[in-house]
Amino acid sequence: MVNPKVLKVFKMIDTDEDKKISRSEFERGLTKVPKGLQHFLQFSQIDTNGNGFIEAEEINASEVIRLLVNTQQFSRLTLK
Repeated sequence: MVNPKVLKVFKMIDTDEDKKISRSEFERGLTKVPKGLQHFLQFSQIDTNGNGFIEAEEINASEVIRLLVNTQQFSRLTLK
């Protein structure tokens, strides 16, 4: 099961709503992340199957993402 906070982040970044995040969507999504947290997010570390996309299961499995969505800085993002 995907963490609800992680799912909100995934949906925010998946702008074409194809249920996967391309590298360009990821890079655009990084602009919404506080600068102090951006360096923790590396596309290649989250895209664990190496297919060039990040699926919900991969982003949910990322320890870094799970930790970041629970930080105070990240909670200030508008994830509506």
